[in-house]
Amino acid sequence: MSAKDEPTVDVPSKDSDMDGSGNSEGHGRQSGKQRIIAFSVAGAALVAVVLLVAYLAGAFHQHVWNDPTCTEPKTCSECGAIDGEPLGHDYKSVHKDADCSHGAKTVYTCTRCGDSYDEPDGSEALGHDLKDWELDSSKPKMIQTCKRCGITVHSRACERSDIDRAISAQEVKLDDIHKEVNGDPAHKYLYPDQIWLTVTNDSNRVVRSVELLTCYWDANGYPISCPIRLGGNQDSAILTMGDINLAPGESWRSEDKLKGFNLDGTETGKCASVRGIVRTVSYADGTQWTNPLAKAWEDLYVSKQL
Repeated sequence: MSAKDEPTVDVPSKDSDMDGSGNSEGHGRQSGKQRIIAFSVAGAALVAVVLLVAYLAGAFHQHVWNDPTCTEPKTCSECGAIDGEPLGHDYKSVHKDADCSHGAKTVYTCTRCGDSYDEPDGSEALGHDLKDWELDSSKPKMIQTCKRCGITVHSRACERSDIDRAISAQEVKLDDIHKEVNGDPAHKYLYPDQIWLTVTNDSNRVVRSVELLTCYWDANGYPISCPIRLGGNQDSAILTMGDINLAPGESWRSEDKLKGFNLDGTETGKCASVRGIVRTVSYADGTQWTNPLAKAWEDLYVSKQL
């Protein structure tokens, strides 16, 4: 048999394809895919770590800035980061003259935040220029105020003389009140003793009626119950003068009118003194005035020894 006629056997080479049951080419492809997946996972993990570090470092933080102030720079309200410098104060000066309590000085005030400080010029305070004592009817008490600054510098308790002086200057006032004795002691029931009075209108309006607060004392200055007929047997009494229509500048006098308030015949002998104050005034124009000193007067006089 010649060489030509010898049979031949095909041997697969290492590089030839194999079937899917485990040939070399299939195994290589599978390993390559696994390496690609591993590299992808590792890359993704690395990217995640880098992003986390960047986040923690603030690379993705959006600052919320507060405006700078005189003393603080521009600052993030969330993380506290700062940017730039504080603005610093912008002071404007104003000269202040000396007053009752302070010497002259220059006051420097920031136009932005209001911070201020003073620089005295060495002059002395003026001190208070006091008014005379006057009655504060809202307390009531006596006060001395300053003519310049108006503050109350001194105060003290109100006395009877203070109240009497104040009510004597009011527009509608009780100028006089006293017990008028009937000369015939045997006929007190028919001709009783009376309380006579004088009311003066120094206002510019017609006074229609007046209400008086009165109280009474015996000869030793001790308070007694009201001796006026049907007066209520109290330590004080309200006397009403109705429809007197008292013109501005005029006075209503019991001695002119021959009118008064009758005293009880059995009680009149006890009464030695009487005091009173205008409590309310009704004017012809429909308005009414209540005396702000009435309560203070009552506290000082009613049920108190003279």
